[in-house]
Amino acid sequence: FAEIPVTMNFDTLIRNQTKQEMGIQNAKNFSVTSFQLVIDSLKDDDNFGNFETINVYIESGTQPKTLVANLIGNPSSKNGRVTIPILENRPELRGFLSSSAFKFILEGKARNPTTIVLNVDAIISYSLKVGR
Repeated sequence: FAEIPVTMNFDTLIRNQTKQEMGIQNAKNFSVTSFQLVIDSLKDDDNFGNFETINVYIESGTQPKTLVANLIGNPSSKNGRVTIPILENRPELRGFLSSSAFKFILEGKARNPTTIVLNVDAIISYSLKVGR
């Protein structure tokens, strides 16, 4: 039901943080550590309680669609903020670092349809470990 585009040059990020000593070739691990969604204007009948499940995937032009987080059995109560649990085995996403653009794809099952488009902010945290 939504896509979140991400544009970032991870090679430049790593080089800037390591005084030009390392780049993406030195990446040892890249994973999403938390994924949260916040509705910017909560309404009584239009909120995260409308959804039974929410799945979060990551995809790029060079990497396959990969599930990173899922929320199963979301409560039906009115809620404007939801944290989607990261998969226990935290998929290794290092292959996504070489792409300057990728996207997070949100899919799920609606319990009740919303009556308006929900404007949502995504708060995504990640872990990037580099070394020699």
